[in-house]
Amino acid sequence: MKPYKQRLLNNDRRIFNYRLSRGRKIVECGFGMLVSKFRVFVSCSVNKVVKIVTAACVLHNFIKINEKINFTPISEPEHKLTATSSYRNHYQGRPSKVAINNRHYLCKYFTEAYGSVPWQNNYIL
Repeated sequence: MKPYKQRLLNNDRRIFNYRLSRGRKIVECGFGMLVSKFRVFVSCSVNKVVKIVTAACVLHNFIKINEKINFTPISEPEHKLTATSSYRNHYQGRPSKVAINNRHYLCKYFTEAYGSVPWQNNYIL
């Protein structure tokens, strides 16, 4: 999902962009922890990634629950930790109506009482 362009921003869209950015950072951090622990992500194919991520999350949670297990990840390989296929090449051009509607829905949700967080307005000024 893409943030709103800078020239089109009102406060609701600024909040959406902030929350999208914050969510992306959290996901990247979590995925980074999985990559450092389970090297299977280095060369996995796109069609298997959902199952691999699910299995890695289950294993990660199992290890965290059973702290007695001393898990030490292998040292980082010398090559970059990137998937062999590029998922971004599949999604070029204008966004679909569904994508636009989803972004609008989340923008509204983040600014309503039930979807907002107390600190979000501090980051848009």
